[in-house]
Parts: sequence; structure tokens; C-alpha cells
Amino acid sequence: MTMSNLSNFNNMYANLAESAYNKRPLNFPQYQKNSIWKKIDYSQDTLYKTNSGDASFTKGGTNLPNDGIVYLQPDLVDKTMSIQVPKANGGYETQTYPTGGKEQGMLTDTKAGFNSYFVTDTPSLNKDTKQTYLTIRGSDKASIATLNDWIGNDANFALTNSYIPQAKLANQVLVSKIKALNEQAPNAKLNVTGHSLGTMVAAQAVAKLYHDDPKAFETIGEVVLFDGADVTQSLKNMGMTDKEIKAAGKKVTYYVNPFDLVSMLNRTTPYEEQFGTVHVIVPLNFNTTFETKNSSHDFGEFQINAQGLPMVATKDFHPEMLEAGTNLAKLIQNTFIKAEGMLGVISAETIIAALSKGITGLIELGLPTDQAKAIYNQFDEDYKKIIKKAKKAAEK
Repeated sequence: MTMSNLSNFNNMYANLAESAYNKRPLNFPQYQKNSIWKKIDYSQDTLYKTNSGDASFTKGGTNLPNDGIVYLQPDLVDKTMSIQVPKANGGYETQTYPTGGKEQGMLTDTKAGFNSYFVTDTPSLNKDTKQTYLTIRGSDKASIATLNDWIGNDANFALTNSYIPQAKLANQVLVSKIKALNEQAPNAKLNVTGHSLGTMVAAQAVAKLYHDDPKAFETIGEVVLFDGADVTQSLKNMGMTDKEIKAAGKKVTYYVNPFDLVSMLNRTTPYEEQFGTVHVIVPLNFNTTFETKNSSHDFGEFQINAQGLPMVATKDFHPEMLEAGTNLAKLIQNTFIKAEGMLGVISAETIIAALSKGITGLIELGLPTDQAKAIYNQFDEDYKKIIKKAKKAAEK
């Protein structure tokens, strides 16, 4: 899939969510093993060259907090050694001391496929720090190396609406960072952002924080998420009440693409009944998730104005986008039910991945050729009808 990047850096949360990925403008992973902070300036125009030689231009942001400057903090901690030392009155006590080396901290867990980044508006945490950010990377392109994303987390979430492994790790990071802020930067808020799988991880982690420690939750500022599924049922399965879900959701804002399969997963109920405040964007193109260029799941589809606000649909402005999103959510659910009826228990994410490969993908899941053709052809026809209908309405 050809990556479609932001056309401008006017929205700080979109900037951070995009930077969490590899091979993006001002991407964070290249600095992951730094021993000191890295200054990032989103106010500057950026020309990014891809591996294929193509150039991607992103215009510098305006009206950004702290003039667009943030500091990516390192995730290295001192290695320590523990030894047993005799006590004066008998017995032993454990003492630890640095060994002079560094090791990866808690922001990354390779085994779980978890990658997050801690960003601040000052080089170090102090009383002048006002805004800090935890940005969580979504799924990398599906491969053997990233099965922990696609099976352990994406599929696990879509199949059972469970509390996924990466979300548990993210919750631990939130607890740790809030403790650090309370001690070193008492005037600061911790904001959270992410894209795709990163939204599911972030939403569950933040909601769990509210459930476990409402006082710590007060340090959370804004939670702004892009192109992610609704997590309401998973939060109920985690033991949260409707009242808790509503309270935690007051700080959460989603921006979802009505033509994107991941965005519309679990969104068959009215938008106002879903977790957080849900905004359906007016995308730049009328494309499917599977496009090789300008996929509806990518950042280039967000139209962000000079004030940093994505263009969103309302009942009076491009209402066809609201309808398209709901119709796509229903199509995903119906296709999932058909495939599950023929294959047994299977996740919606697995179905989406299979559909991206066409009839062949469904056959690889185990469907007979005739059934694979029937399901795919109907899905493809209905998917394109939804987009075509919205495009026709938008042109009026």
C-alpha cells in the first residue's frame, strides 16, 4: 500500500499519530534508542522521500501549541544489578546499583508488538511543562514479524471484544507517566493519541485507568483517536459499567473515515451511543480501504484546516457521510456473519485482511471457491455502492 501522508501539520494529535509509524515524515521510531530527547518542529515544511524515490511534502503547521515544537523523550533506563548485602544486625538485604549500561524502558514491548512514544513541550519535566503526550502506534503492515499485532491484538479485539495485551501495557505506561508528572511536572496534562490499532489500545488503557483510579484519570487531558473501531462492548467485558464508560468517554474524541473498514468496525449503533465523541470526517477522496494509493485508512484523507480542525460531517453538512459510515458498519457485520457461518469462529479483522486479497483471500481462509466468490462479489458490489451513493449526494 502506498502511504498517503498528512498534507499539513495543523493538528498536533494527527501529527503525533502519524509520526509513531515507520517511514513517515518526522517519524519517531528512528530516534527510539536515543539516550537524550529529540526536538521535533511541526511548524516547518517537510519534504520526505520514500524508499521508492517518491517525494511527500507536508506543509508546516499553524496555530499549534508551543509553536509546534515538542520533545520526543528517550525510553532507556539504567541497567541495574541486585545483590544480597549482610545487615548489621544479621540477615541480608537487597541492594541495587547501576551497571553503567542502558536497556529498553516500558514504552516498547517487542514480543507484544507494543510501540508508544512519550512527548513533552519542554526538554525535561518541570513546573513549566504544560502538555505531554503518549502516542501509540497502530498495526504495521501484516507480515510474520507483526503477527502479534494482527492476531494477538487486532483479531483478539475483533473476535472477543477482550482487554487486549497491548492495552494492558499502555495502561501501565499511563500509570507510570502520571506518577512522574505528579512528582516532576504538577502543572502538566497527559494527552493520548493513536491511529488504527493504536486507538483500541489507547481507549481501553484510558478507560481502565478511570475504572481503577479516577484521581489519576484527572491528569489525562485529551484523548484524540483516528480511524479506529468502537470499543464499547470490550469495555463492558472488562467489567466497566455504563456510567463509567460514559464518564471515561468524555475526554475521548474519534475522527473516523466513513469509507474505511477499520473505522466502521463495531459502529452499527447510533454515533452518539458509541464510546467518546465520534466525528465522521469528510474525506479527501471517495476510496476504499484497499486502494494502493490514498487508502481511506490513511492520514492523507484528513482535510485539516488552518485552525487544526479536520473537516467533519454533520446533519446539515455532508450528511451523506454519516449515512455511508453506518451503512458500511452494517455491511461489515453482515459479511462477518456470512463468513463465520461457513467457517466457524473467526475475527472481523481476519475477514477484512482476507477481503483485501479478493476472492483468493477468502479461499485461503478455507471457503470453497463458489462460496468465496459469492461472499466477495456481494461485499465488493455493496461496498462500492455505498461510496458511489455518497459521492453522488456530495456532488449535488
